[in-house]
Amino acid sequence: MKFNSLKIKILLWFGAVLIIIIFIFSFLAVYFFNKSIKESIKNRLYKEAVYIENHLKNFSYNEKLTNLEVLIYQNNKIIFKSKNFDKNIDFNKTFQVIDEGEKLRAVFVYKNGEDKIILIKKNIIDKVENLEDTLLVLDPLLIIILLFFANKMINKILEPVEKTTELAKKITIQNLNETLPIPKNYTELQNLALAFNEMIKRLNEGAKKIERFNSDVSHELKTPLTIIKGEIDLALRKERNIDYYKNALKKINNEISNLQKIINSLLLLIKNLSNQNNKLIELDDVLLQVLERFEGKLKEKNLKLHIENFEKVLFTGDKNLIYVVFSNLIENAIKYTPENKNIYVSLYQDSNIHFIVEDEGIGIKKEEISKITDEFYRIEKSRNKKTEGFGLGLSIVKKIVEFYNGKIIISSEVNKDTKVEVVF
Repeated sequence: MKFNSLKIKILLWFGAVLIIIIFIFSFLAVYFFNKSIKESIKNRLYKEAVYIENHLKNFSYNEKLTNLEVLIYQNNKIIFKSKNFDKNIDFNKTFQVIDEGEKLRAVFVYKNGEDKIILIKKNIIDKVENLEDTLLVLDPLLIIILLFFANKMINKILEPVEKTTELAKKITIQNLNETLPIPKNYTELQNLALAFNEMIKRLNEGAKKIERFNSDVSHELKTPLTIIKGEIDLALRKERNIDYYKNALKKINNEISNLQKIINSLLLLIKNLSNQNNKLIELDDVLLQVLERFEGKLKEKNLKLHIENFEKVLFTGDKNLIYVVFSNLIENAIKYTPENKNIYVSLYQDSNIHFIVEDEGIGIKKEEISKITDEFYRIEKSRNKKTEGFGLGLSIVKKIVEFYNGKIIISSEVNKDTKVEVVF
């Protein structure tokens, strides 16, 4: 495995923490070991002093005490003193250990009233120094061993991450069907792999939608362009009368208008919704504005609009986007409802906000209901020149509604009615 920057950083941090931990451990080990040894020496010397005190009357410097230098005071007089007894030691301290290089010397002063027994033990092996020497060798070795195993563990932990990175580098529009294998261990890495695979799945679905969208756009734009080119070609083949040219120009102007409508719808469809101007708005006021806009079209087809449930409803959102939702749904109801029929509109709030448009129009087949919110899709009966529109309205509505975490519920019966309900 390569030493990438992430791995180096982890090893450096781990090494630094490891050195600090081992240093603290070594320091505490030496400190407590040293304390333990001094306490042990002190206890031994205390027992020797008690023994001497108990046998003071019959005291003799026998073999048992040959490893000690003894000085005994009684009534402020020296009653016993070992040969070569060192008087230069500070006897004011009860117990002290003096470092003499590789050896130690311990001094213990035992007092009982005015009586005093002073013991000096020489040539004590300095076990603490031996421990320090051992740790001086073992600590670096331990750090190297732990870093080695840490490197192995980091390799194992980072392997799925590196695989994810390598796979991400290879992902293109052509191989969005590839997925990352799920690690058997490490829940976090399993979640990472699952999240990555979900992302790839969404990208794949998005790419398919874009491909389908591009195909639909191409088809929709090609039709008016073909008509325009055909009219121009026919007009240029030979000289014609003024009425023919006027009629051709009208057809061309018509198709250019259609192109403009398609382009405007596409611009709205791909508009970045993050630029919305959200604020508290009155939905009932927005709906009244929309209904006022379509009064003329309702009269043209002699359609009766019934407001069944109408309440004052407050909503936090972009007024223009909500206007698009209401406008598209009511326009569709007018567009696909025959003359002399009825349209029903409701706006109310319970635990959710409900906006409902129901018409007595041509209806939608069950198999088509799930498709009508796709871009450029229109039900078969509406695919004729008499019905304006390019199948973008409901797609735009769906995107806006979903942006506000809402949903669209569509129910319909062919040649009877269609009900569209928006729930926020």
